[in-house]
Amino acid sequence: MSRKLLSTTASLAVALTMATFSVASSSAAGIVIGAPGDPNQGNCFPFGCTYTPSQYQQVYSSSAFTGPININEISFYNHNYADGIVNSGTYTISLSTTSASVYSLSSTFSANLGADNTTVFNGSLPALTGGVGGQLNIFLGSSFSYDPSMGNLLLNVNVGSITNSSSYAYLDVVTGSGLVSRNYGGNVDTDYGLVTGFDVATSAVPEPTTWAMMLVGFAGLGFAGMRASRKGSVAA
Repeated sequence: MSRKLLSTTASLAVALTMATFSVASSSAAGIVIGAPGDPNQGNCFPFGCTYTPSQYQQVYSSSAFTGPININEISFYNHNYADGIVNSGTYTISLSTTSASVYSLSSTFSANLGADNTTVFNGSLPALTGGVGGQLNIFLGSSFSYDPSMGNLLLNVNVGSITNSSSYAYLDVVTGSGLVSRNYGGNVDTDYGLVTGFDVATSAVPEPTTWAMMLVGFAGLGFAGMRASRKGSVAA
């Protein structure tokens, strides 16, 4: 085999390895908690009521997550009502890991916040996409790393400078799931809350097949170098 062919083979092996690694590390997934929601039901807190409390919290059971994730987007859904407009103004949204359980969220907001409470969004909300089947997709200014082995996930919403809409925006709710509960304005609902989607990015950890391809690539490089070295010695 010529030195040129060996070099080309090794280069292809390395290129294939890097391509495989790139695909594995950039994978993404979506988690929707509470879907499909209660039929013909909806709730306008905290984004679409003519009256809006200044603070809203919702807790999600760690059992709904299969492992650590980085949350980049939060979505809420409208499958039951044809119209609705979210309130304009400023919303500050934070996420944290909490020791509060789904069935015993405190009516005191500060008692529910975790030590890693992180502001992930601040500003006006995007529009709720129209019609039945619409969504409210909130793209976060910074991602939040959540590890379900450390506790439940808490969504905290602070509302300020709001102009209330004249058209209620009713978002999908779920009851009796054991996965969510909420605190709105100091009023606690156990086992009730908005159906919520978390758009997440998985960590860049190579899969077993990726490791195998990497080893093949490195082996190809080593073999090419060894053959080239031997041919050089013979020629000398």
